[in-house]
Amino acid sequence: MMKSTPLMIGLLVATAAHATVIFSNFTEYPYDRGSVQPTYNYEVAQRFTASSTATLTSLELALNFSQGVSDLSTGIVNIYSESGGLPADLLETIGYSGQWIHDPGAVREIFSALHPVLTAGQDYFVSVTATHNPTVWHYANIPGASPIFGLNEEWIAQRPPSRQGLALQVNGTPYIASPGLALIGGSAVPEPSTTATALIGAVLIGSRWLFKRRPVTGA
Repeated sequence: MMKSTPLMIGLLVATAAHATVIFSNFTEYPYDRGSVQPTYNYEVAQRFTASSTATLTSLELALNFSQGVSDLSTGIVNIYSESGGLPADLLETIGYSGQWIHDPGAVREIFSALHPVLTAGQDYFVSVTATHNPTVWHYANIPGASPIFGLNEEWIAQRPPSRQGLALQVNGTPYIASPGLALIGGSAVPEPSTTATALIGAVLIGSRWLFKRRPVTGA
């Protein structure tokens, strides 16, 4: 009787950990009075550098309704990779919606659904497009990279550049990939050798199952 040996396939998991801050330009008072106003066709993007490798959990932005009370504020937050100092590949799009009151000091937290992997030392962009009712994004109180603006599918640098970035905090869960897991385009994917091993294992299990199931015939 042939014994069937268990085979572990595709041990491609991330180590669970608590959320941590991987970028923040917030201070005791998160932002100052200066701001920019994204609109439905005017995308405002802020660059940041990930301090550690992590899966994105949430974004905290100093977004505010420009005045009074908003019946409904809606918009889109995009997360991009960076190439040549500009937004490149789109990693995730998150919609937001809510009734906002003009509230100096307010910070809006927007949660990720796809949880793309952000790699330590690499630059990324977070952008905002307001689709309904005027929204403003306030500057941080400390020096930082100037925002850039998307208009008619082109990115335009701020002129003159500001000495401050837009107030932003990026939260994530520390990510440690198992052996055989590679990061490509913000996603964890098996390396070719790992994929090949998994396929071979599947074939072996299938052949052993068929051998065990084969009926015995008389002589």
